[in-house]
Amino acid sequence: MAKVLTGCALAWGIAATCFAAVKDFHGSFACRFFIGLGEAGFSPLIQVYLSRFYTRQKLGVRVAFWLAMAPFA
Repeated sequence: MAKVLTGCALAWGIAATCFAAVKDFHGSFACRFFIGLGEAGFSPLIQVYLSRFYTRQKLGVRVAFWLAMAPFA
C-alpha cells in the first residue's frame, strides 16, 4: 500500500509541475486529468494509511482535520 500511495503522490506532483509548461486547452485538460488521477488514488489511501497509526476514536478527528485543511492548501 505504501508503494501505491507514493506512486499516487508522485504522479499528482509531477502532473501539477507539468502544468507550468501548458500552452493550450488540450494540454491543460491532459494535465488536469492526470492530477485528478493521482488525487483520486491518494485521498482514500491516506485515510487507510492513517488507520494504521491511530485508534478508531482518534482517527475520526485526524481525518476531519485533514479534510478541513485541504481547502487551505
